[in-house]
Amino acid sequence: AAAKTDFISKYNKNRSLQASPDYIKRGIGMGVSGYFTGSLIYPNNSAALIKFNDDGSAHLLTGATDIGQGSETILAQIAAQELGLQMEDIQVIASDTGTTPVDIGSWISGLTFVTGNAVKKAAEDARRQLIAAGSKLLQVAPEELVLHNKRIFIKGTDTSVPFDKAIALHIKEHQGDPIVGKGSRRGQEKAELGPSLKNARGGWSDSYAYDAQVAEVEVNTRTGQVKVLKALTSHDCGFAINPLLVEGQIDGQVSMAVGQALAEEVIMHKGVTLNPSFLDYKLPTAHEMVESEYLEIITESYEPDREFITKEVGEGLVSGMLVAICNAVANATGEWPKELPIKITTVEEDHR
Repeated sequence: AAAKTDFISKYNKNRSLQASPDYIKRGIGMGVSGYFTGSLIYPNNSAALIKFNDDGSAHLLTGATDIGQGSETILAQIAAQELGLQMEDIQVIASDTGTTPVDIGSWISGLTFVTGNAVKKAAEDARRQLIAAGSKLLQVAPEELVLHNKRIFIKGTDTSVPFDKAIALHIKEHQGDPIVGKGSRRGQEKAELGPSLKNARGGWSDSYAYDAQVAEVEVNTRTGQVKVLKALTSHDCGFAINPLLVEGQIDGQVSMAVGQALAEEVIMHKGVTLNPSFLDYKLPTAHEMVESEYLEIITESYEPDREFITKEVGEGLVSGMLVAICNAVANATGEWPKELPIKITTVEEDHR
């Protein structure tokens, strides 16, 4: 992150100009943070079901809730990859407590890691049953078969049978029972007890994400206005299943950090909230979105028949960017912010 932004050179230059008469100051700052990926907090685990339809398509049942982060897309990708299907062949049924299995929920930044691996296990279970039927039709051992584009192929050949024939054979031999794969994944699989929310002790996660973030700011010492000009996020999110969604999550967190650092504030007076609606509570909009750059540090890769190690990218990057903005303001003005939103106390007296 430092090399990408020429951090040391800019930091020293900005620091040398703190006492200059120019009222527009520039600053650069860095923040680092780590954040856990899912945790052993109730309901502790996620489960998933995958049911093959007669035509070779599949239904994925999950309790995961898509709140804009793209969970249904991610889970459909995982199922399609394991089953040799296209994403359009997977119909996701989600968030129905009457029909879908338990899920940890869209919090503690663990949905892709915990629920995703539950879906992978369910897909592996369904694949095993499908291949067992295919091996009978093709008269080869199951380990000699691969799935691709709704067909079961003998490895290294063009010899294949369609999914629907294998599904029909399975149903015939199992008294009408369809192919249904089941899978589950528990946060902290080997831990007997989860973390304590009271004292922060105990095992929190099987996977942690880390980042280093840089913010460049402009400070008007006459008006006290702070503007974030650029943001860089160097992050380790493990195996990125959908890089575009990762970038979207980063952009959202940068925006949240800018809002917390520069604008968002609940104003109280004698116990009364003076800005109770979004008409009065200042949030960053698309107009305030800063130029955001990404530097991925990939530490994991996909391996068949092994659970993938994804790391959170939904919350932790707020804290690093928030620190980076505060440090950038200090680099510009020589004064460390002591409250949020940041208030510049070095405003020139004749312009107060």
